[in-house]
Amino acid sequence: MANRCALCNKGRQVGRSHRHHRGVAGGQWKQRAQKTIKISKPNLHPFKGILKGKKGVYKLCTKCLRRAKEDSPSK
Repeated sequence: MANRCALCNKGRQVGRSHRHHRGVAGGQWKQRAQKTIKISKPNLHPFKGILKGKKGVYKLCTKCLRRAKEDSPSK
């Protein structure tokens, strides 16, 4: 549970990326490039405060962090 948001449970997303090598003078593809796995991780930040009625330190994504700061009582 290292790369997950504590509030919305947002995790990593997996996709594929591949490029094609062009031939001479923009002709046919010289060779097909291999498809590589592209992993996007969520933008997590530590949040110390009350969340879901419990006090502690949580990892929150940026969107949930903004919501948590709005809902938390200011000092």
